[in-house]
Amino acid sequence: VARQPTIEIEVRDNSALPLTDTSLVTVFLDGKRQVYGKEEATLKFQPESRTSGSGARVVFRPVLNDGPHALDVLAKDATQNLSSAHLEFRVISEFQIRDFLNFPNPTAGATDFTYSLTQPAETVSLAIYTLSGRKIFGQEELPAGAGPNIFRWDGRDTDGDPLANGVYLVKITAHRARKTISALGKLIVLR
Repeated sequence: VARQPTIEIEVRDNSALPLTDTSLVTVFLDGKRQVYGKEEATLKFQPESRTSGSGARVVFRPVLNDGPHALDVLAKDATQNLSSAHLEFRVISEFQIRDFLNFPNPTAGATDFTYSLTQPAETVSLAIYTLSGRKIFGQEELPAGAGPNIFRWDGRDTDGDPLANGVYLVKITAHRARKTISALGKLIVLR
């Protein structure tokens, strides 16, 4: 999660009674109750009118430090029925590739390369090399969003031929704001 995210909380109720009071939705960040303010940058309550039922939207724009965080939301309808939600997340302000792997590995053909980016990238590319360093496959313009991403590879080299049994090196590279990062992995082909 970014250091200054926009968190949207949507509350829905089938009752015709409107959700118009800020006391109906309570937000806790890291165990501390958040206070509704007049400033857009903090916590804002927006009642919504619907043709069937009622609802409200809370927009929360905290400024967070790096590390783990917990968000808890307690919501009540107009008749005081209670519901809650809990979410744990981590803020990493440094641009990183995390959890790069492929599955299945070993593979007899196609495999999915998965990776997480701590921030969105401008471009992401993947290259597969033999152990002697010869590039046998390359793919540009992979998914580049913050969070988990996946790329399905058909198990064929640049010429369209299936790879021979063996161990291969895989390099994923991401670019963002004049910064380039990469991660390495091993791919095993076993037919």
